[in-house]
Amino acid sequence: MDVGLAWLFLLSLIGVIFVIVLPDRMMLKSSEHRIERLEEKLWDLQSDVRSIRADVSTLERGQARLDDRVPEMSSALRNLKVDLASVKRWS
Repeated sequence: MDVGLAWLFLLSLIGVIFVIVLPDRMMLKSSEHRIERLEEKLWDLQSDVRSIRADVSTLERGQARLDDRVPEMSSALRNLKVDLASVKRWS
């Protein structure tokens, strides 16, 4: 009878390993793989954000240059209107 209980205990232990331990390890590996993929996506997104920030910075510098030229353009346009008015008077 003691041998039967020992076999029963051994089979129960093997069952616990196959039912509880192995699936948990497989889920853990699957989760680790998902985490690695998410980390790769995170790095890609961070790279995209850096690229977008660089583009925004370039656009802001271009906008600042245009803003600096607005007074020049306004002055040139006023002068052109004055010249056009004097041409109309002379003709």
